[in-house]
Amino acid sequence: MTLKDVTNVTSVTGIDETKMNDFVKVHSNPAKDEFIVELADLPGNCYLEARLYNSFSSMVLKIKNNNEKDDILRFNTSALPSGVYILQITKGNHVYSSKVIISN
Repeated sequence: MTLKDVTNVTSVTGIDETKMNDFVKVHSNPAKDEFIVELADLPGNCYLEARLYNSFSSMVLKIKNNNEKDDILRFNTSALPSGVYILQITKGNHVYSSKVIISN
């Protein structure tokens, strides 16, 4: 299998896994009690879903946002142990992933 084959397999999923740095900003990273995600006119016209995964790939937090006017998501991390987490935000076919460090 070559790198080209892997790229083709990824594109078959139909998910645009582009880095949406222009649309998503994560603040307070590393986070202590919470971190905030600012959204700026994300592409797509459907609801948004944000998930936080721990280092064992278990989902520990999930936020669904059906209100397109909300542009800030708050994640309360006070009950989570310190560690490295992966934030994944999905809106339509667009996916944004970022590493979040929690230090409680």
